This record gives sequence, structure tokens and C-alpha cells, in this order.
Amino acid sequence: MRTGSGWAVVLCFVIAESAWGATAWNESSSGDLSNNQLAPTPITLTNGINSLIGNLSAGDSQDWIAVTVPPGRVLSQYLQVAYSQTDVSFTGFHSGATFTGNAGDAGSYAGYTHFGATFASGTDLLPLMNGAPGSSGFTIPLAAGSYTFLLQQASGIPTGYQVDFNVVPEPATFGFVTSAVLLSWGLRTRRANSA
Repeated sequence: MRTGSGWAVVLCFVIAESAWGATAWNESSSGDLSNNQLAPTPITLTNGINSLIGNLSAGDSQDWIAVTVPPGRVLSQYLQVAYSQTDVSFTGFHSGATFTGNAGDAGSYAGYTHFGATFASGTDLLPLMNGAPGSSGFTIPLAAGSYTFLLQQASGIPTGYQVDFNVVPEPATFGFVTSAVLLSWGLRTRRANSA
């Protein structure tokens, strides 16, 4: 059973690699997220699920976040997990550590969408954002780098939300290339053991 045990270890590593994560920001304990598009709250994402828990209201209708996806990783999903109201809110993003365009102009966004009561928990918002009218578009998953996200409730209705950024290893770093290397290593190890 030597051949199977090596792959079991690799499989356990892959599962553990994709399951890591933590709360990246919780407004109730970490403080208020920025209301300024030129000075968004910076958050460096880690591997796995990175939860962002916030609140929007009449006096605090915008949350601006600059997320950084580390080298060797990609942002594969942007998930709506919780939403406290019966209406919807707006979210959008563009590349860079600040949002220098006009937040009211669709052309300033790589992508945008509404989120909220009409979406089930766990809905991935990235595909909904991609191809939004007037936006520049983007490729999923988002590569390593910085992206500024806006979450907005224009109606002023007090709204609690949770969105999760799912970060995974970059496919080129941990995918077919690495699998081929591991397979080659396993074959060489098996030959050496049988010699």
C-alpha cells in the first residue's frame, strides 16, 4: 500500500490547503470600515475563506475595502453569506489599492452587481459582476494583486452583511504542474524502493 499512502498525504494537503481561512474583518470588533474610496480599509487576504462582516446605514452607506491577494494565490470566489434585510445592496470593484474613478459611473468598475435578499447564502458574486453593463470586465479567478471593493446601501436602511473572499493556490503553482511533479517523484521513489 505504499503507492496509495503517498497520494493520501497529498490529498489531505490539498483539502487542508483549501480549508484554511479566518475572519478578515468584523466591524463590531475590528472597527468601522472606511467610507473613503481614496483610503479604503486595507486587508491582506490569507489562503481559504476570508470573512468580511459589516454594517451599512444612513450615516454609513458605503464600506470601501482594498483587498490584497498574495503572490501564488488567486481570488476564486466572492460569496454572499449573510444579509439582514429584505432589499438589496450594491457591490463593485476595480483593480488597485484605491478607487480613483467615479463611484457612480459603471465604467469605473471592472465589475459590479446587486446582492442581498434575492440571493441564497453562498452565492458567488464574481460571475454576476463580470460583464455588467458599462464595466471593463475581468477574468475569474482574480490574480494576485490589490482590488478595491465597494459595498453600498443607498437607501439608508440599516443592513448587516457577511461576504467571504475565497483565496486558493494559483492553478499554475498547485495544479497539473505540481501533480505531474508529485507523480514523477512517486514513481522515482517506488523504483528506488523496489531496486
